[in-house]
Amino acid sequence: MSLKSFFTHLIDDESSHPESTHTPREARSTVSSADDALEEVLVTLVNSAPKEGEAGKISAKISKICDRWGMGGTPYLEIPSLVLEQRRAEKEWFESNVRSLAEAVLTVLRRLGKSAGSVREEGKSLGSHLEELRTATKSESLPELRKTVLAAVEQMTEELKANQERQTREMTQISGELENLKGELSRVRKEATLDGLTRVANRASLDEHLEAVLAVHRITGRPCSLLMVDIDHFKAVNDRLGHLAGDAALRAVADCLVRSFPRRSDFVGRYGGEEFCIVLSEDAADTGKRLGERFLQAIRKLEVTTSEEPFTLTVSMGIAEPGEAETVEEWVSFADRLLYKAKDEGRDRLVCTGEPDTKTD
Repeated sequence: MSLKSFFTHLIDDESSHPESTHTPREARSTVSSADDALEEVLVTLVNSAPKEGEAGKISAKISKICDRWGMGGTPYLEIPSLVLEQRRAEKEWFESNVRSLAEAVLTVLRRLGKSAGSVREEGKSLGSHLEELRTATKSESLPELRKTVLAAVEQMTEELKANQERQTREMTQISGELENLKGELSRVRKEATLDGLTRVANRASLDEHLEAVLAVHRITGRPCSLLMVDIDHFKAVNDRLGHLAGDAALRAVADCLVRSFPRRSDFVGRYGGEEFCIVLSEDAADTGKRLGERFLQAIRKLEVTTSEEPFTLTVSMGIAEPGEAETVEEWVSFADRLLYKAKDEGRDRLVCTGEPDTKTD
């Protein structure tokens, strides 16, 4: 089924649009290109969706459809309803996270409101006792005055003691709820900074960190470097083994990056697709090259296990210092050019700032 027929089926009744069995070469080329583009959109949709709950299950279904598609299948008519289901599931997942945070906030507010109400009640009770003492002082009977004062003092002492115990309990409860709220806020904030598939920093967090590191470098001159990483022949992995295998490859590379760059000054993020970035905020390119070579060795030994078959990977890397870069975009462009130089020279290698061109004809 062609892409045109697919959209026709979405708009009109299938029987009123019979599919032609003779497609001109130019049309087949256009359809193939459009099919690839649509498949890429679906893969991006799957990779950006939450990997847990109902949204994760639907993403897996769409991924399997893309795999059948890549092997010559035509599962177009399954896609619209699944995409709609996924969007709804993502909305529910997001609302659930926000709802959980809102409930935690409301619990703390209720507790504080209750505590404030109790304090007001305590004030009224103490005011009442003070008024009784004020009235008793007008009495000319010393025994009566003594009796009234002792009774009021005893009641006030008991109430103050009970109120102090209650306040201690409430403050303990409020402290616990505030800690829970702090944990919930931290979890939601962290979730917003992570890539859903690989669990390393997402693009927004990466861009923000690059801005901060470049600003410090320009002010203080502190050395820093950027490593761009791209998985070699990643499309071939998707085409041969399916997109689930591609997802497994991305997760495996991300895990290897985190293990290879574990220092507090190392920042690992997903740039997009099969590209990752490592920001070394305290190291020049020579240190970055040494760490990058160690990572290349680790990747060569890595075996990705899937339901289809295990496979190995290689990556290409470019390492650049900011140099005269005025913006993050310029800095990324420096590293990106070196990355593609590594690919042009045969892949499975690293090219660093200032290295001579080693490409041979």
